[in-house]
Amino acid sequence: WEHVGNKAMRKGNWKIVKDVEDAAWELYDMSMDLTESNNLAKTNTTLINEMIAEYELWTKQNGVKVFVKGKNKAD
Repeated sequence: WEHVGNKAMRKGNWKIVKDVEDAAWELYDMSMDLTESNNLAKTNTTLINEMIAEYELWTKQNGVKVFVKGKNKAD
């Protein structure tokens, strides 16, 4: 999902999140870390890269508009 620049995706027990446009993606195992306090992105690079690619494909398929703080206004 995407909401006001925040991004996330779940795949099984795994969740990726990106809080703002300049932040790095984070990866969490929700079966062991419901509070999202142990970022596993650096130790699971293959998985996070696959999930990012899936997220980006989903945004293209669904016409998600990128939110840019201070630039998005209602038409």
